[in-house]
Amino acid sequence: MKLASKRIGIIGAGVAGLVAAYRLANLGHSVTVFESSPTVGGQLATFPIADTRIEHYYHHAFTSDLSLWELCAELGMLDDVQWIPSSMGYYTSGKLFSFGTPASLMTFQPLGLRGKIQFILSTLIIGFLMTQGRAEKVSAKRWFYRYGFSKAWDVIWDPLFRLKFGNDSDDISLIWLWGKLKTRGKSRQSSRKETLAYINGSFGVLADILAEKIRKMGGTILTSTPVLECHNHHDGWSINNQTFDEVISTMASDAMAKLQVWDSQERARFLSYRYKAAICAVLVVRENPIPLYWINVGDSSRPFGGIISHTCWVSPDTYGGHHVIYLSRYLDETDTLFTQDSSTTLAQFIDALVDMFPDFSRSDIVSAELFRQRNAQPIVQVGYSPPEIKTSKPGMYWISTHHTYPYDRGINYAIECADRVVTAIH
Repeated sequence: MKLASKRIGIIGAGVAGLVAAYRLANLGHSVTVFESSPTVGGQLATFPIADTRIEHYYHHAFTSDLSLWELCAELGMLDDVQWIPSSMGYYTSGKLFSFGTPASLMTFQPLGLRGKIQFILSTLIIGFLMTQGRAEKVSAKRWFYRYGFSKAWDVIWDPLFRLKFGNDSDDISLIWLWGKLKTRGKSRQSSRKETLAYINGSFGVLADILAEKIRKMGGTILTSTPVLECHNHHDGWSINNQTFDEVISTMASDAMAKLQVWDSQERARFLSYRYKAAICAVLVVRENPIPLYWINVGDSSRPFGGIISHTCWVSPDTYGGHHVIYLSRYLDETDTLFTQDSSTTLAQFIDALVDMFPDFSRSDIVSAELFRQRNAQPIVQVGYSPPEIKTSKPGMYWISTHHTYPYDRGINYAIECADRVVTAIH
């Protein structure tokens, strides 16, 4: 028997919102998506370079991202997926070291022999032997110190955790690292070299195709349309004076708390889910002396924690011969780097990059952009409990980066969240 069609309002046209709308429209429901920005895609937003586009924030995907690849197959996009071997480095003590493979670890001087043994053993234990339940119960720092892996923590992980989580770094649950190691381990082939995926024309193409499919099935996507009001009543919900049977929100937790439908206790629960903000500089340059795709910067004196040399991975021919470099940093939204004007932050980033790589020339910079996001990285401390998809209000569902637990945010897990909420509704 065919189920009755529902009117479903969806707040947010990021990956989760678009996939939910696509699935529900395909099942015969009437969907309307509200998006405050002028384009769809959320974190897949892009800008043009030469004859193509590139993301505001660096993106790649893993072989283990099965939900993503199933969706791409369904949308006829698999031929546009490139599988490319990647390379990784670690910058510390004023030097760049190759990192990420057994061979490179052997030449990584800052760890010393004892630290190398600790790093190998701790990585194997966390990534292959540890259960999720055990990883949830202790902070990463405490676990490394408790089991005699303090050298590996102090040299490798502590600098990265501090650049990622700031003052919260000592309390971050080991589950966060557990999820990272699980994901990356599955993307290594027998050669032990990591292979990552990129979509021709940017991951923004995925958002565009989903939006096109939704509209062809009769769905509505309202861009440049922030949610000004959202209320529940006896026979459903209203968003901006449009009525719906059910609502899916993909908003961040602080935005959820502002909806005028919760009591004080529920509002406080939403606000208990916290984030770090992010800034990402994108440099388009003529020449690029940086030799590796992904460089973790374990040096707190630098203003950024990651250097992602996109065109050390994807060919610069894709971008008219230009090179693309991302410089990223997670931080509190009250941090000066986040609040000051873009030109000042860009100048600080570029100065640091020139200091680290003297062969890098400012005169080679074609353009520089700076992007900011307030609710970028969920803070997962010991005792963290992920939120339910169903809220306390019947007919209101919530999916967000906090729902991807125990894994970190990512396209694959946004798709999985969307599939979960569709199952709950349908």
